Amino acid sequence: MNPYKELLRKYHLVPTGYRTKGKHQVVSTSQGDFFIKKKNREDKSNLYHYLTSRSFPYFVSPYNEIDEDDYEIYPWIEEIDTPQEQKAIDLIYLLSLLHNKTTFYKEVSLDEIKEIYETLEEKIYYLEHYYHSIQDMIESHVYMSPSEYYLVLNISNIYQALYFSKVRLDEWYKIMEQKKSMRYVMTYNNVDLSHLIESDNPLLINWDKAKIDLPIYDLFLLYEKMCTRFDFSHLLELYKSKYPLTREEEILLEVWISIPAKYEISDNEYQNTKQIYQIYRKLKQSNAFLAKKNSKSEVKNSS
Repeated sequence: MNPYKELLRKYHLVPTGYRTKGKHQVVSTSQGDFFIKKKNREDKSNLYHYLTSRSFPYFVSPYNEIDEDDYEIYPWIEEIDTPQEQKAIDLIYLLSLLHNKTTFYKEVSLDEIKEIYETLEEKIYYLEHYYHSIQDMIESHVYMSPSEYYLVLNISNIYQALYFSKVRLDEWYKIMEQKKSMRYVMTYNNVDLSHLIESDNPLLINWDKAKIDLPIYDLFLLYEKMCTRFDFSHLLELYKSKYPLTREEEILLEVWISIPAKYEISDNEYQNTKQIYQIYRKLKQSNAFLAKKNSKSEVKNSS
């Protein structure tokens, strides 16, 4: 039985056909094409009202009263074929605009700052201990597997990254000790090119994870998804041209970017080797990005 039948009838939408488009089932009706998704958060209507009140219209408005229904009906928008590089630029532009339109300053206590610091410090120390344990285990073996040899051969890169992240974290804390407030925004928190629709205007879909938080978290998610595909330095400069970061935000972003991923050992040697390759590739990318970023900062400071 079609679970959407009663919902469509409620809004006087008579289905004339169904088709699959990517992950979505598109319903054709006399009123146009729609797709339906299960509601994953209760305050979506309030979220859309808030975005509208802040002059941020770059989302798809639901067709139905989503506060009353378990499903959300959205008009289906046929996307314009756009190069991935251009989509990345449009995405960073929308993030900068979203942050700009929803900025506010919140008074914070030293305990709240310590909580951020201690959470990251614990993450850094955990990874340092974790990788030392793996290294000790591997070096106790008579023969190393290819993945083990690959990991140990380059593991100094991981330790250097962890050391850098701790140094920058300490710098961030010294600055924040003197601060009485922090800048917060509505973060999209679901950064992915597949969530950007190119039409007459670019539109962000899938706002299920949106929340109030620090602006750098959207940037970090963007970096995680795109640093090996695009020039993130260029994207970040575009963002900062519309929404400049504070010094403490820049440093905290560097901390997150420099922390290496955790290596999850499996029984599949191929997957282990591939995972280590991806970790080191990301580290190499991060080192290049941070070196380029900090060299630009030095030039600006000296001029």
